Amino acid sequence: MKDLKYNTYEKKQPIIEISKVIQGEAGWTGKPCFLIRTTGCVMRCCWGITPCDSWYTSHKPEKGNKCLGDLVEAIRANPQIRHMFLTGGSPSMHLKLMTDINIICENYGIKTAIETEGSTIFDEKYDYVVISPKLTTSIPTPGLYVPTLDRELTEKDKVRHEKYRWNPEAIKHLLNNNDNVELKFVCNDKSDWFEIQAMQHDLGVPNSQIWLMPMGATEKQLQSRRKWIERLCIDEGYNYTDRLHIIIHGDKRGV
Repeated sequence: MKDLKYNTYEKKQPIIEISKVIQGEAGWTGKPCFLIRTTGCVMRCCWGITPCDSWYTSHKPEKGNKCLGDLVEAIRANPQIRHMFLTGGSPSMHLKLMTDINIICENYGIKTAIETEGSTIFDEKYDYVVISPKLTTSIPTPGLYVPTLDRELTEKDKVRHEKYRWNPEAIKHLLNNNDNVELKFVCNDKSDWFEIQAMQHDLGVPNSQIWLMPMGATEKQLQSRRKWIERLCIDEGYNYTDRLHIIIHGDKRGV
């Protein structure tokens, strides 16, 4: 059994959520999981005036308030949950933390998954990897006022986002380094399909390894995109994923 230094368990980490959830997206949809959300993100996604629903990890990143001891306590208190899903923000900004979380999960026989935008090469292995490359419809529009953020988007937001948005070499490394990897695209507009095809061709990934998900932080936004994405998946052989946590809980955090 591997161990960490004692003070590592007590030290505050860049983690803002350790929650018991039903995973709401892609291949692990429906599985009870420990969801670990890190803070800090290389991206600044915004679809018009709709920022990513975890904007508090990216546009306005909150300070981490959880320690690894909190994860151990959650695992011990909930032996019925056998899966962990690491998301953000950008978890790959915190490589040492990724390793420590994996050690804890290995010690308790917990299967591990990570969601990443695919901007960074890392060698940590997971039972399941979801890569979510961002399309051009996610690029922030400078000068546009976003009510959720209570500010206008800036040129700095756009430049930062574009710097990290598409890194095919990093994605290819993750595809080659893990056995169970899928790509999830957030679809905002019907024209997104042409960009998805171009990215897919560059990566050499079959349709069966790709999930399409409607953009939306509310049920109304999801509903406006579901039908054409569903039809595209049927006609082209992609997988469809909804956002189960939004359907059940709306924009509530920690679910």
